[in-house]
Amino acid sequence: MRRRASLPTLAALLSAVSATLVAALCAGLPPRPGERPFLLLLLSPLLLGLTLSPLQAHEIYPAPTATSVALPIRIGALANRGREECIRRWKPTATYLEHHLGGSRFEIVPLDFGQVAQKVASEEVQFIITNPVQYAQLEFSGKAYRIAGFQLPSLNGPQGVYGGVIFTRADRKDIRTLSDLKGKKFSAVDSESLGGWLCARRELHGARLKPERDFANLRFAGTHDAVVRDVVSGTSDAGTIRSSQLETMAAQGKMDLRSIRVIPPARPVRGYPFLLSTRLYPEWPFAVVSGTNDELSRRVAIALMTMRPDDPTALASGGSGWTIPADYSAVHELLRELRLGPYRDMGRITLGQVITHYRTHLLAITVAASLIALFAFRSLLLNRRLRASLAELSQRTSELNESRENLRNERDNLVAIFEAMQDDIYISDSNHTILYGNDALARDFGDWRGRICHDYLDDRTSPCLDCRLREVQAGATVRREQFFPKSGKTYDIIETPLRQSGRTVKLTIFRDVTELRAMEAERLAMERRLLHSQKLESLGILAGGIAHDFNNLLTVIIGNLDLVRRRLLPDSPTRGNIESAQAACQQAAKLIGQILDYTGKMPVIADSIDLNDLLRHNEALLRGSLPENVTLTISISDGIPRIRGDRSRIEQVVMNLLANGVEAVGDAPGSIAITTGVRECDDSYLAQSRIEDKPPAGRFVYLEVADSGCGMTRETEVRLFEPFFTTKFMGRGLGLSAVQGIVKMHGGAILLENRQGRGSVFRVLFPANGPADSPHPSSLRSGL
Repeated sequence: MRRRASLPTLAALLSAVSATLVAALCAGLPPRPGERPFLLLLLSPLLLGLTLSPLQAHEIYPAPTATSVALPIRIGALANRGREECIRRWKPTATYLEHHLGGSRFEIVPLDFGQVAQKVASEEVQFIITNPVQYAQLEFSGKAYRIAGFQLPSLNGPQGVYGGVIFTRADRKDIRTLSDLKGKKFSAVDSESLGGWLCARRELHGARLKPERDFANLRFAGTHDAVVRDVVSGTSDAGTIRSSQLETMAAQGKMDLRSIRVIPPARPVRGYPFLLSTRLYPEWPFAVVSGTNDELSRRVAIALMTMRPDDPTALASGGSGWTIPADYSAVHELLRELRLGPYRDMGRITLGQVITHYRTHLLAITVAASLIALFAFRSLLLNRRLRASLAELSQRTSELNESRENLRNERDNLVAIFEAMQDDIYISDSNHTILYGNDALARDFGDWRGRICHDYLDDRTSPCLDCRLREVQAGATVRREQFFPKSGKTYDIIETPLRQSGRTVKLTIFRDVTELRAMEAERLAMERRLLHSQKLESLGILAGGIAHDFNNLLTVIIGNLDLVRRRLLPDSPTRGNIESAQAACQQAAKLIGQILDYTGKMPVIADSIDLNDLLRHNEALLRGSLPENVTLTISISDGIPRIRGDRSRIEQVVMNLLANGVEAVGDAPGSIAITTGVRECDDSYLAQSRIEDKPPAGRFVYLEVADSGCGMTRETEVRLFEPFFTTKFMGRGLGLSAVQGIVKMHGGAILLENRQGRGSVFRVLFPANGPADSPHPSSLRSGL
């Protein structure tokens, strides 16, 4: 990247050397006696000749030279947050420039604060990205010039400027103006931070406040978040941070803007959307190091200017792309006013001191000033030509900005409409690539940028089988409904054509109908349950009425048969027939009893029952009723509470469940286990009961009957407690129906665990009625 010195360049170099010698004389360098007049006589014609030399515009900006393909173009970047963060942030910019400047290779060189000036002075980097203060010092020394300005995103569009905000807690009534900060504790970010200290320091200087003298304590917290914590917690009375940081922290939930007050009260700056206490200053520049090829600089500037705000490169840098370079005179004014950087010693020598100590040198200065005036006149002519070109460029830039602003407003209005809609919306092209998606779509399916619609929505590698893209491109609007596992929702989908930039794209609107379809399904299920309940209720009422009347008739028949049997002689041949008829009537009475148990219309005798004692008393009967291939195990828990109920009905529950287990085991060897215990049951557990009326949550005594049979099918499990439903060839289908009716009369619950191929477990719950071994005989409540 080095250039050979042309004659104009050599002349400029000699002029600089001469000016340096004059400055050395003015600075009081002690030449040997007799050399001073000689130097003055030597420099005067040299400066005059250089001033009158025919310099043209092309002499100031040398012609571009060829760039070596083998060597990378190095971009120095200020690594104020570490080398890794610097490379992560700016590496995509280097890749972007390589893509737009074919044949060139760019490299990011992270630099700390002390390396920036050194690398620029030695021309080890060709471009530099740094903060405004460091750039102002490079610009002051003529070692770099800006070609683009960085922009940050905001609600009002990209912002190329920023400032500082001075604030205190909202409840501090004693701090209203900058003058009120005298004697207070103050926090800032860093002594070299423009937005985090220097902007505020300039305003304090204007208010005649000197931090080192007037503050009770000045603390540099290191980060913006730490400054806010200092002020909110009361560690500091006030603080300053870069503008936009308060809004960012509030959006992240780190603070409440109502808890602070800006000093002085914020005055809105047109087009600037953030709280502000100071003047505005330009953002970081992208600058060219002196000595870099002009043609390369021009191409880099064009590439940066054409970067879109939503380009991944701009997003990776944390900004909204680049714009025309800003005026950094405001930064120079700040440095000059605060006597920082190149202006640190400005004005410290008075005119009287110069006249007293440097009388001899004033003659040389006068001569040099005359020569410089001639040179300035020449430069003035060139500057007029340059200002005319800049004015034309500024006018064209303004027209371009106005056109871009109009396009941006139209786009923002359209995006605002889409974002305000609750439906998921996206636009895709003929290649199924998603061009735009609203926030609702991103919430349901994730980030859509650069994704193919079938891969994004349904994790498919090829278009959906029911893709309607061709119909939409032909001008048709189609509608369908589909469930997407990725979002877990069902959508009513409308696809319609949309003209965009001379082509037809597809606008797709997803309307969430998941809840609507669930409500419809729930409504149908409730209707089915209601019809089933009404059916069973009607059947129960009918069966109960018939059974009651039939039971009365059986009572008459059984009574008359008993009277006839008593009148017959013991050896009468008719006696056997009468006894057979009596046995049949007794069986019919038991069947009627089971029907009445299901309907809850049988009279019951309530008592306080110990379930363990009931099982011990009937253990012999239970074991005797089992076939030889079935083994019975009874496990009882000691100290369970008593229950209130009809002992005979509960014995019937045990027998019916045992009989059901025997039928489930069949002829193969198997086992049945009866277990008792007590547990606290909540509403969610009791909701599993196979009885419509769920008991309230509380303490329950349970009777569990588990068999090792084959289990049951789903259809059998659903209809298990229906009256007259049976899977046995000779069964009547009333055993489990009677169990359900008896448990319902006792205010209990029935839970079933169907283990397909491994048997079933019936768990019957009875409300606990007092501590163990404390009988409470009483009648059951009406309705049982």
